[in-house]
Amino acid sequence: MTDIDQYEAAGLRDRIAELESQLEARGRDIQSAAERAYRLEIDFNEQRRLTESYNRELQTFKTRVRDRMIQEAEARGWCNEFDDILVEFGLEPRSGNYEVRFEVSGTIEVTVLARGEEHASELAHRSIARNFYDGAEFEGAGATLILYDVQENGVERRA
Repeated sequence: MTDIDQYEAAGLRDRIAELESQLEARGRDIQSAAERAYRLEIDFNEQRRLTESYNRELQTFKTRVRDRMIQEAEARGWCNEFDDILVEFGLEPRSGNYEVRFEVSGTIEVTVLARGEEHASELAHRSIARNFYDGAEFEGAGATLILYDVQENGVERRA
């Protein structure tokens, strides 16, 4: 081996050692970053859990305040004034079930893909009911509209 070859080999060994050192340092940096990311994820999950807990507690408190205000409003006959206060503080005002009756007349034409005339009539009535009013249903050729009370826990048919 000539002096130039030995010089080049020594330079290559030095360069390889330098690159290995850089690679080792980057490996430590990556490990450190992964550990920080893991701790941040744990902190984030804990913060999310606490936030959800606080939100549930706040919602429970708001419901209790609302219910108490409504109770007091009804006892004093101040419902309208208390409704305005509830809205002002971002709380749901009093609400109740009301039966509303109205008359509609006219002609509705619907095109449906069906097996026959009777099936087409049935599909058209259902389509109109579904698009006209949630919980409504048409029955028979006279297209009688039957309304349903749609509630969170189910559906109740009104006579």
